[in-house]
Amino acid sequence: MNNQELTDVLQVYFESLKNSHEAVRRYRERFPNREIPTHHKFRRLEENFAELNVWMHFQETPHTASREISQRCGTLQKTVLAILTKLKYIFYFPHKIQAKYK
Repeated sequence: MNNQELTDVLQVYFESLKNSHEAVRRYRERFPNREIPTHHKFRRLEENFAELNVWMHFQETPHTASREISQRCGTLQKTVLAILTKLKYIFYFPHKIQAKYK
């Protein structure tokens, strides 16, 4: 699939309110001469799109909290954490350390 076809697949999927079976039907009606993706393909593309979206937000501001990224991307925080873990990012929690005064 080229980029235009992938864009069309995502567009039809979101127009179908993320109902993959409905998306297959609409895609078949709209593009009868193209290869029709399975309903699993629609779901996988959405997952890949979500991963790309999270990764792009994380690359822009790597010190941003996962909660803020989830709000920007419109996805659950645990999904953001799962995506970043899959992409092999390591999480840490900064701790303030008081200096000793002599």
